[in-house]
This record gives sequence, structure tokens and C-alpha cells, in this order.
Amino acid sequence: MFKRWLRRAAENEPQAPMPGVSQDALPTDVLAWAQVVDVSRLPDSAVKQAEYFLKNYRWMPMGDRQELAWRLMSLVQSHVKPPPPLDAQPLDVLAIVLQARRKELGIG
Repeated sequence: MFKRWLRRAAENEPQAPMPGVSQDALPTDVLAWAQVVDVSRLPDSAVKQAEYFLKNYRWMPMGDRQELAWRLMSLVQSHVKPPPPLDAQPLDVLAIVLQARRKELGIG
């Protein structure tokens, strides 16, 4: 049986951040927008498209990925209030909208 032994960090040893995770991943205006976004008018078809995109964008060709991302971004912008900030990236907006939708439905 293989046992994995973990070394405990000393109290004064600095903790390294998680690899691949930025400490300031989102701009402050996008975070502020995420707190007040209303997704009640977002149709189920748009939610399903956004979920599909977020699950599969890594395997899409770059041109198709960007085109679909901006298409979904414009679809979401037309149904949420207030609209996302101008400097927001489509992946961030789609993830925030899906999280807000789950929170609204009480499933996330």
C-alpha cells in the first residue's frame, strides 16, 4: 500500500501561492459588477451555450474559440443588467454569469 507523507509547513515558513492561480485574477470593476449583476432575464438556451463553451473551449481552435466567446458575450450583455464592464474578458463574464445564475436558483 502506497502512503503519501506530507511535510507540515513550519509556522514561520512563507506559504507559496497555488501554481497557476493569480492572486488578483479579476479587475476590481469586474468584481464589483459580479456583486450586482441581475441574471433573471437570461434565457436557459444562453446558459446552456455558456456552460458548453466553458467546458470545451480548451479543445476548440483559437479562431473559433474567440469568435464563439465574443458571440456569447454579446448574447449575455443583451440580457443582464447592468452590462459588464468594457474591459471584462468573455471567459470571466460567462463564469460570473453562470455563478450568479446558480446562486439565484439556489444550486450553487
